[in-house]
Amino acid sequence: TTTTTTTTTAAAPMDTGGDGGGGGGGGVLGATVGPCLAALRFFNCDMYYTDDELEMLETALRRAELAKRRAFFEESIRLRRRERNLYGDTPVARVFASREEWATLPARAVLEQLRAALDRAIGERHVSPHDLFDRFDDDGDGALSYEQVKRLLEHMRLGFAPRDLQIAIPLADEQRTGRVTHAAFASTFGLPSRHDVAARLRAAAPRRPLR
Repeated sequence: TTTTTTTTTAAAPMDTGGDGGGGGGGGVLGATVGPCLAALRFFNCDMYYTDDELEMLETALRRAELAKRRAFFEESIRLRRRERNLYGDTPVARVFASREEWATLPARAVLEQLRAALDRAIGERHVSPHDLFDRFDDDGDGALSYEQVKRLLEHMRLGFAPRDLQIAIPLADEQRTGRVTHAAFASTFGLPSRHDVAARLRAAAPRRPLR
């Protein structure tokens, strides 16, 4: 409990919205209780809020940097071992992004799910996304078009609709060149290094069932 409290204070300082005085008028109390309750739900890894509740949560967390909010929330989910740990498609994702970035949240939600699916595919299907990238790189220039990346991901049978892939892939092309380099592919999709993927495949090879 002591460790969790320390992490909470450092990562997500809370602003209850009060004026810091000793008075207790009804308006001040109401303005304080709402953000406090929203913050408690946040600390409990709640992902679903109404627009009004998100405003109160934003008030409570306004002194915390966006990156620290995200780091705290993700670590809390990891330690609590919640059944659902992907939050990119839920309302709470908005408190981890600036208002200018809210339009990209649907694509980032798909990307979050793609990362998890790719990691599972490495372990369950014994396939290296790095090797597939090389295979789809027809001209050997170290980059793929959006369509090539889409076909690569479809080849891995990750279970995503074409539309979902189309909105997520451009996130790997920050310069908007229409091409995705291998480095950007690996970084954006959260892939382990080529060496680490190969090691995982070698370790899993003896346990693969005979066909």
